[in-house]
Amino acid sequence: MTRAVRLIREFVVLSHIFEISIMSFIVITAIGIFDMIIPLYVEGFAEKVALIGLIVAMPYIASIIAEIPTGIMVDKYGRKRVLLIALFVFGLVGILYYLFANSIAILALLGMLFGVTSVAFWIGSAVLVRDYSPKEMLGESEGVYLSISSIGWIIGPMIGGIIAFYFSDQFNFLIIAALLFASFAYSFIVLVEAKIKKKRTYMRIKALKLFREFYEMHEHALPLYLLSLFLNVWIGVEWTYTQLSLQNVFGINELIIGGVLAGMMLSETLLYFPAGYIMDKIGKRYIILAGFLLLFGASYYAFLSQTAALFVFMLFLAAGAIGWVFPGTEALLTEITPAHKRGEMTGIFDTSKDIGLVVGMLFGGVLADTTFNLMTPFLLVTVVAVLGVIFGLKLWTGAIK
Repeated sequence: MTRAVRLIREFVVLSHIFEISIMSFIVITAIGIFDMIIPLYVEGFAEKVALIGLIVAMPYIASIIAEIPTGIMVDKYGRKRVLLIALFVFGLVGILYYLFANSIAILALLGMLFGVTSVAFWIGSAVLVRDYSPKEMLGESEGVYLSISSIGWIIGPMIGGIIAFYFSDQFNFLIIAALLFASFAYSFIVLVEAKIKKKRTYMRIKALKLFREFYEMHEHALPLYLLSLFLNVWIGVEWTYTQLSLQNVFGINELIIGGVLAGMMLSETLLYFPAGYIMDKIGKRYIILAGFLLLFGASYYAFLSQTAALFVFMLFLAAGAIGWVFPGTEALLTEITPAHKRGEMTGIFDTSKDIGLVVGMLFGGVLADTTFNLMTPFLLVTVVAVLGVIFGLKLWTGAIK
């Protein structure tokens, strides 16, 4: 392959990745607003911190149930069809939040709907990126996708904080709905007009054979699923107890909280592309180990923080560690996944993520209630980061293939 042909091929690949990234950026902006405001909004209806953690975890509890079936549906019925239907329904859920989110029971129900509809977006967009990416560009493609789409995590909390500060928490739900419908419109134009020639057919097999193939395929990926779970325990704590700790322990208002979350996501996003590029050159295992080591130190000192400045600084370091590790876990999954099973394996991979989110959100609240300390959830993620270091060492030494 000549240099000119290779450059043209890379341009075509990255142009597809860019289109998917713009769609994801809009959706993630909406989710960033939602994740920033929902713990503070739920606090007005809940009597216990653990209940806040439960309601915040509801979308991810629903995701755990829906992800594997959705991954199989994505393979069977097509990425575009499932993704477009989900984005439209996603927008409707945002409107339902704005109109009816006025009790714990309704918040729990809407949280479940939010989780189910978000699953198809996460899986559909992730699989499209993997479909378009040749093996030698996996890290670069994931780095570009995460760098662009994750700008939504920076902008979303800022928008949520500004709207909550100057208007109301509830008005954010209307903005979320508008963004999700905008993403649906953009995705409809891009995905319907795009010429994707390569189609995959999901083959039905007998239950025993399916179970055997399922086990054989995922046995070697189990350590990667666990690393993803550990990583997302931190993210679950980050997007629930950062806001609560800043407001209730350090006396920070919503406007500043939105800025802090945006800064954390900026720290994370700035490392996606460099990490993805470097790991293609020197190996993903080294990057993953280094990231978990940094996450361990930052989580521990965040738990011990006595001042808002130190707490925020450690949160920024932890967010940077996430940005350093994330492209590696995503790229490793793609390396070990057969093309015709990407939807299924992405569904399981995303299930491990959401189990981690639920553990962080729910058990973080239980620990906070038990110890009467909103900083205790950061001790939980310190312990989980130690487990990540152990598995990272096994990756580094080759004990995990």
